[in-house]
Amino acid sequence: MADRKKALVECDADIEKAIAHLRKSRAWPRPPRRPAARPPKAWSAPYIHGGGRIGVLVEVNCET
Repeated sequence: MADRKKALVECDADIEKAIAHLRKSRAWPRPPRRPAARPPKAWSAPYIHGGGRIGVLVEVNCET
């Protein structure tokens, strides 16, 4: 957040210039905080509606 505020101040509150500035400094888009080696915890469950004509697979991912 501080990087974005600093870029806006340096670029006189011009959003397009600030985004370009952040891209040049490689602060935009910000890399994910979670390391790729640690997958999120996931839970999945199938549901088949009566008669077997409609089916759904639900997956829930959680970081914390």
